[in-house]
Amino acid sequence: TYPTATFVSTAIVPEQEEGSYGITGTLTLKDVSASVTFSATKKENVLELSYDLPRLTFNVGSEGDIDALVQLEASITFE
Repeated sequence: TYPTATFVSTAIVPEQEEGSYGITGTLTLKDVSASVTFSATKKENVLELSYDLPRLTFNVGSEGDIDALVQLEASITFE
């Protein structure tokens, strides 16, 4: 099993909409690393992230099991 995923950011770029960012970095999942860009929105002390994971890139499941893209969402609260 693969209980751990890691993400190391390489760039955080402001987008046109205020409080929106593109966060690029290396995502490692199931011993596969790939460059990805999360969409992020900051509101007060909360950062909301979303990304459509191309699961076959990371050897998750097989062709035809489920949708090729799996939506990931995360919410990070800063204190």
